[in-house]
Amino acid sequence: MQSLNIEEPYTGKYALFELGFRPFFLLAGLSALVLVMSWVGVYFGLPTYASYYGPLMWHGHEMIFGYAVAVIAGFLLTAVGNWTGQKMPKNRLLIALVVLWCLGRVLPFCQAFIPVWLIAGVDIVFLPCVGFVVGRAVIKSKNKRNLFFIPVFLLFTIANVLMHMDAQAGFDGVGKIGERMALGIVVLIVGVIGGRVIPFFTQAGLRGFKATMRDSVNKLSIVSVAMFAVSYGFLGQESMVVGVVALVTGVIHSVKLKGWYTSRIWGEPLLWVLHLSYAWFIVGLVLLGMESFMPLLGQPGLHALTVGLIGGVTLGMMSRVSLGHTGRPLKIATAIKLAFVLINVATLIRVFVPLASSDLYQLAVAVSGILWCVVFILFLLVYIPVLIYPRVDGRPG
Repeated sequence: MQSLNIEEPYTGKYALFELGFRPFFLLAGLSALVLVMSWVGVYFGLPTYASYYGPLMWHGHEMIFGYAVAVIAGFLLTAVGNWTGQKMPKNRLLIALVVLWCLGRVLPFCQAFIPVWLIAGVDIVFLPCVGFVVGRAVIKSKNKRNLFFIPVFLLFTIANVLMHMDAQAGFDGVGKIGERMALGIVVLIVGVIGGRVIPFFTQAGLRGFKATMRDSVNKLSIVSVAMFAVSYGFLGQESMVVGVVALVTGVIHSVKLKGWYTSRIWGEPLLWVLHLSYAWFIVGLVLLGMESFMPLLGQPGLHALTVGLIGGVTLGMMSRVSLGHTGRPLKIATAIKLAFVLINVATLIRVFVPLASSDLYQLAVAVSGILWCVVFILFLLVYIPVLIYPRVDGRPG
């Protein structure tokens, strides 16, 4: 994908704040590494700094509103310019958004000398700011197809408010609703965007292949994942209603994925990583459906969605977008191919090893967490120069 905002050739030495994907993909990679490394330490009782969320909520909040939101912000602050032809934030405005995101990650550890209302307010305001930028471009261009991002950002903000309410006194329990809402929204976004870009990338990358995309299945898939997001958010995975919705949604999306599949994807890592990630979406839904009717150790459905779907698809998209928007060929380094393999191995271990033996639960958490960290070390080693330095073709962006 190439930027439509073409101006005069770029002559600066660095380009970190020339387009939204650059700083936010870099921050996403760093946060993915730090968050999971810290969580593995917390899980095994190592000393750590106290966050005003508490360890468990901090892990859930930051994996969504830290890591996942950074990827979503970086993607939309780049892609919406392509979709609408509107100029997107760069330089000072982009730096302001980056600083706001960073403060949301740091201030929760400063509650000893910063009022909690300020900690919450700084973190909460980030999503409305990004939503305003995205919404303005979509409305100004009359890009009706992407108007759905406006209510999505509103719901995202409400979910974040609920988690902050729980972190403060008097609102115990609403944080879990907010966390499930937020996860459901991320899954909805990945389902909608993935449903667009995965078949498009597959067709573009494999000459002569035509993906099957039936309009009725596409519409039903969006409705079903929206129903899952709502029911999961408010009822929780123990609800049989959620179980039925999850199973039905999994079946619908398996039909959808089948229409995009060809064995030729296995020769293209940038394609198979996205297809496998979408397959983890289906596995996660099926496991969540099963968990509504029977206990399964280790929340395998949740981790199929978080590690497999969200981790895999964001890694694949960041790798591809970073190459395309810096004028490089869509050929990934060997280290990134290894990262694609390892993110799926980490998911397999985290999801299925505890199901095989409860005695291996802690080992599964540790090994999958370490593999996740290795994945994002590899990502950062390869992509830090790509994200910091200008495009290789001299164009802006």
